[in-house]
Amino acid sequence: MLLLAAVSANATQAYRIETVAQDLPQPWSLDFLPNGDFIIAMRVGELRIISADGSQQSQISGVPETLASGQGGFFDVLLDQNFPGNQKLYLSYAAGTKKSNATAVVSATLGAGILTDVVKIFEVEP
Repeated sequence: MLLLAAVSANATQAYRIETVAQDLPQPWSLDFLPNGDFIIAMRVGELRIISADGSQQSQISGVPETLASGQGGFFDVLLDQNFPGNQKLYLSYAAGTKKSNATAVVSATLGAGILTDVVKIFEVEP
């Protein structure tokens, strides 16, 4: 006996589009902080925290040096699943030089506007 559940493909979902921040230098990836703010990785090698309403921005220092050229730069930022307890995040990026480059991933602890305990946990070279 084969039973198939009927799923409605016509369900509608109401969406609201709202601009929270403008004029960011090549935003590439974001994650949501527990308080509703955003952490955004810019391809050019910046990490920023933007308040949920967009009224405040702060740049995070202590980020690894990146190769922001061609398709390179910061790729993705991801909060650890236990971020509220350990303040850890992960950042993938292009490292090295144009002649000798690699893709790397670091783990780091987010403090008050600064990354600390930055540890390279993965690197691959062509």
